[in-house]
Amino acid sequence: MANRQNNLVDWLAKAGKPIVLCALVLVIVFDALPEAAGNSPAQPRITSVSTDKGGVVFEWTLYGDCDFFQTRWGENGGEEVQRSQGHTQWRHWRSPGLPRTWVFRVQACNNTLFASDCSSWASTDQSQLPGYWSQVPPPPPPPPPPSQYIGKFQTKTPNAVFAQKRALYAVSIDEPLVAPAGAAIDVPITFEQCHKLLSSPGCPVTPTFEQWAYDAATHRLLHVASGKCVNISGARRDAGAPIILYPCAGAANEKWTIIAPAGQSTWTVKSDFNGMCLHAIPGRRSTGPNQRVGIMTAATLAQMPCNASAAQRFSNVDADWSRRNGPR
Repeated sequence: MANRQNNLVDWLAKAGKPIVLCALVLVIVFDALPEAAGNSPAQPRITSVSTDKGGVVFEWTLYGDCDFFQTRWGENGGEEVQRSQGHTQWRHWRSPGLPRTWVFRVQACNNTLFASDCSSWASTDQSQLPGYWSQVPPPPPPPPPPSQYIGKFQTKTPNAVFAQKRALYAVSIDEPLVAPAGAAIDVPITFEQCHKLLSSPGCPVTPTFEQWAYDAATHRLLHVASGKCVNISGARRDAGAPIILYPCAGAANEKWTIIAPAGQSTWTVKSDFNGMCLHAIPGRRSTGPNQRVGIMTAATLAQMPCNASAAQRFSNVDADWSRRNGPR
């Protein structure tokens, strides 16, 4: 500063006395102005970032002194939308609902002759690059409810699954669940009519009735001859909705859990989609004024609330198997 004053006085001396008074005033004003740029303050260091009452609180420290701090705040990875200057070493930005991404920057500044001399920016990612904006990654989404279907199941079933063929006899009616190889889709699955005549010997288990396989990896119950999946028609959730065969497509309504109580040779089949169980609906005998012998309709498969009844228990052999072959 002394050098600047001496140079100014020498110039005034050469210029002459008429402007001495003005020169003295200029010297006084010039002497009161801040130093020129060249002595930048240290860079602040952000010490904490926290949320509070609908906003974000930033705090920082500074080694040394400065005339003021300049702060900037940006949301959602875009341009900065708020700016502030002050002397405090903290800032509370309020936002109606915290943004998913944000960034905060602060720098220390000194006043100079024509502008400000500031440190480099300190940002929430501690980057030293001026103008660099970081993004805080959004929080992970909450886990879906257990009944929600995620992704797709595999569309092909390993041959080893089809090799484990079983019959499905409904205990309540002692009839096996059957379907032809070319079974139409969206048609309720039916049971073999083993007792439509009083003289009928029933349906002893044979390879013909062993038509079903279960894939534990995908929870699919499959019809081996057609390769189709046991499916809840229309992904319905109501009791009594029919059960059909449908091409396996990775849908949630083709996912089942086999429940086999310990010490029992029967099991129930529960839907992972809606928690209902497979249920055998008995056939009905049609009657009419001109009919001597009514025609028996086939039993069908539907879904019903799980109740552990015989209509919801299934076996891989007929009821007479133990008499013919001994205890299982």
